[in-house]
Formats: sequence, C-alpha cells, structure tokens
Amino acid sequence: LLKMIELAGSFDQLDLTNLAWAEMAFRRIQVIEWVHHERVREGEASGDRLSPEEWAAFSGTTKAGDTLMVCPQLLSHVKGVVETDVQIMKSVRKAREERELKRGHAKAKGKGKASSDG
Repeated sequence: LLKMIELAGSFDQLDLTNLAWAEMAFRRIQVIEWVHHERVREGEASGDRLSPEEWAAFSGTTKAGDTLMVCPQLLSHVKGVVETDVQIMKSVRKAREERELKRGHAKAKGKGKASSDG
C-alpha cells in the first residue's frame, strides 16, 4: 500500500493531497498502524513480550509511543465520533429501559386489577 502511494507521488507525480483515494489509503494505513500498536500493547499486558519502552531501554532507541504514525487530528476526530456514538447508545439504552419499566408497571397494574376483581 505504501509502495503504491510512493510511486503515485514520486514516479507518476500525482498531487496526493488532492486525491480522495489517497486520503482513503492514508487513513487505512493509519488504521493498520493503530491495530499493530494495540496488538503490541496487548502482548505487553499479557506479559508475552517486552513493552516498547523496555525495548527502547535495551536497544537505546526512542520508545515506540513516540513513533506512532497516526495523525493526532485523526485521533481527535475518531475520539469525538466514538464519544458521540457512546452517548447515542447510552440514550437509546436508557429509553429502552424506560419503556420496559413502563410496560412492567402497566402489566403489574393489570395483574393487580385482575386479581382484586376475582
């Protein structure tokens, strides 16, 4: 994927900043980078591997957290979208719970009337 983008920009001399497909490709690359970063973190949490910080300490390089190749603005955008989605799902869940409570009270009232009449 990166080789295709490199060729498009260098060999074909395309202005990648004005091409929608290039933006989609760069976003996909950042998703791949993020997933890889999360897998490294999961391995670190399970104790299977050294953390990026430990690798940096042993190898004398910079830590991996500093080299995450995901645009900070994209991370902020994703965070906002995820927070909005969470709020929507929370509102939907609350509305569903309210409807279920109302149905439960209506059924309880209906049962109470039926048993007191008999």
